[in-house]
Amino acid sequence: MQDKIDSLIADLSAFKDHLTELGDIKAAHNTSEADLKSVQDALASAKKELESSKAGLTTAQIANQKAHDEAIFAKHKELEDITARTTTAKATLDDLNAKINSATTRHKQIEDSLGSLKAKFA
Repeated sequence: MQDKIDSLIADLSAFKDHLTELGDIKAAHNTSEADLKSVQDALASAKKELESSKAGLTTAQIANQKAHDEAIFAKHKELEDITARTTTAKATLDDLNAKINSATTRHKQIEDSLGSLKAKFA
């Protein structure tokens, strides 16, 4: 009977040691859970910040694209205006060239007439 009592006391002592270890394990588990929670919160915050920065980048890209499209439109309008002015200037140039050719021909005729008159009176 004494052996059984000694065996029970030994088992209870071992059980008490296991309870102490179990308390340490629970404390470590609680600490780990708290650490995990803080890491998860930090990860969620970083994820939100990343999504926010992506959204901001997209907004900036849209603004840049809009500015680029507006600049292209303005340059296209400027090209149309310059093309129209060039067409008008070319028509004016052709008209002036025709007048210059006509005046040059008339000048040549007058010189020839003067030369002919000088030859008659000389």
